[in-house]
Amino acid sequence: MQVTAFRTWLFLATFSVLYHISSVSQASHLDVCAALTVSIGQNTPTSQVHADLSDVVGRPLPGKVMLRKKDGDQAYLLKVSDGAAVASCPPGEYAAYTYVYERGVPVLVDIRDISVEANGMASVPLTLTEGGGQRPLISFDADFDLVLDRTEEEHGTDRFDAASMPGVTPLPDQNVVLKQAAGWYKGELHAHSSYGEGTETVAELVRRAEKARLDFLAITDLNTMAACQDPGFKSTSVVLIPAMKWGDTIRGYALIYGPRTIPERADTFAHGQAIMRRVQTQGGIFAIAHPCFRDAPWQWGLEYANAIEVWCRDWRSMPGVQLTDLDEDLQVRGEKRLERDPKTALKVPGKYVEGKLVYPIAQAAATTHLAANAKSEIFWDAHLSSGMRVSPIAGSMSSASTVKLGQPVTYVYATEKSLKGILRGLRQGRTFVSSGPDGPTVDLYANVKLNNRTIFVPMGGMIPIGTEARLVVSVRNAKGKKVQIFADGQPIISKTMSSKKYDRRIDIMPDRFTVFRARVVEQASIANPSTAFEETGLGTLTVLALSSPIYAENIALTPPEPAAPEPAEPPAPDLASLPVEERVKKAMEAVERIAEGKEEKDWISIEPEGLPPIYATGVRTKGGKVSVTMDHSRPPQFFQESLDEEFLPSPKANIQEIRPTLIR
Repeated sequence: MQVTAFRTWLFLATFSVLYHISSVSQASHLDVCAALTVSIGQNTPTSQVHADLSDVVGRPLPGKVMLRKKDGDQAYLLKVSDGAAVASCPPGEYAAYTYVYERGVPVLVDIRDISVEANGMASVPLTLTEGGGQRPLISFDADFDLVLDRTEEEHGTDRFDAASMPGVTPLPDQNVVLKQAAGWYKGELHAHSSYGEGTETVAELVRRAEKARLDFLAITDLNTMAACQDPGFKSTSVVLIPAMKWGDTIRGYALIYGPRTIPERADTFAHGQAIMRRVQTQGGIFAIAHPCFRDAPWQWGLEYANAIEVWCRDWRSMPGVQLTDLDEDLQVRGEKRLERDPKTALKVPGKYVEGKLVYPIAQAAATTHLAANAKSEIFWDAHLSSGMRVSPIAGSMSSASTVKLGQPVTYVYATEKSLKGILRGLRQGRTFVSSGPDGPTVDLYANVKLNNRTIFVPMGGMIPIGTEARLVVSVRNAKGKKVQIFADGQPIISKTMSSKKYDRRIDIMPDRFTVFRARVVEQASIANPSTAFEETGLGTLTVLALSSPIYAENIALTPPEPAAPEPAEPPAPDLASLPVEERVKKAMEAVERIAEGKEEKDWISIEPEGLPPIYATGVRTKGGKVSVTMDHSRPPQFFQESLDEEFLPSPKANIQEIRPTLIR
């Protein structure tokens, strides 16, 4: 209960409401804002703007006022640190957007028109009625678009739509279904065009992705989404993901996919966390980019990201961050502890060792003789062990035609080949990464027997603690390479594969929170392995593929309410003896009965609140052997077992979801 209360407080403290600054030209909205103290010529009439921000009891509020000129693209920023400020600005007609900081997050609380006359003074007063006391400002924002509900209602935007905000034009919905089949789709999630660090136009980059036969492409130019507004941003074979690279060299970068509005830069760490939350609320994906690159290590300290770019460029090509590269506030350690005798494991009185590093980026940076990607894997494991549900992605960071797209490549399992399908697969954690389109593929899943039902748990899903499960890793195209299964960042199985098709099954019954994942590795090509550390400092292993995790969680399955007894029915026929067509008919009849509410207890879809779902299969009707699959998103090419006979549910089926209580 204490942990839950702390997380609730942390949620309220870090996900406070956020504003969005947008100029008339959204492609350049990050650059049009300037300090209000602009230089004005001696012969130019000067004017002043006075801001006075307070709450209902007169306490001054920190904030800022953004003045957008109505007859142009100019915008001027007035910072209000202690509730009141005065500064000069050119005369004209403005829309004044007022923000109040709460716990470091600027909240859009008021919009009004003002007229600034030559040699005159305009006033921007605010008496804020929301917030304070027991209710933070976030409680007055229903959709987490980071604008007060009252402000949205006053200016005609939808307070229940995170993409609907005053003064902001949402990006167009570009979802096009290119293929309606479920399966693994491969693509590039980190590439640059000429709008950013790249040399190619958007159209040239798209054509290169088409020639590489990729299924999706994200153009991630730095702090701009101009690429997705370019006329060349179109394809009939590649899903194009509106995206951007967000951040700076001081604190590191993130990759943002599928936002409905253009994210701005962050004023504070809490502001960055709120930006992440708004992106996710809009249906987008927030991923940490190459966290252990030495020139821009991840120092934002944000939580609840969807993915981590564990692999960028060649596995061993980039030098990794060192502990001394990080800010001192990230190098903090836990309390010193008594040293243990190596023979007896007993504590040695009076002899202490230094405490462990607290932050994941510091833990990764302190590991020596590894390349940046290998350190990113340590960074990823540290977040997983702390309880963060985050999947791996990869990217080539290509900025020219000389750097091939999709090397490394990200595979996403999607129910359809479309923007929404790819984003949903990323959100569910159904990914793996490989050295390239021709590299190894790795899949990890679990079968759980629960209440006489077979539960299929894909990557990104959960298995209950204290329940027997079979963990299966399925690898293709990796003959002679080594497959490893990890539990909490440590390998528990390591096996050299003797064939191109390899499946390994292990029976497990975890007794605590555990994170399982798999990878494929080989010995790096080094002239003298005995001196590899001294020669390269980049490690001796090359990773060829990495899977998303499966989590063992402490969940309590809440059973449905007991149904009233029904009249006895005659025994169901032995369905195994019936023709396939008759069995399908029987299954559909069972589904229709469920849709009518007659047999709801025989449907179960276990979907823990806020976590990737577990999908149930092998659900049988009372007194019969009909099994109906509730999730057909399994890729058949990666699974060798048939759990049960499966039939497609009717579109009319009313599937009841039972959300178990999450125990922490």
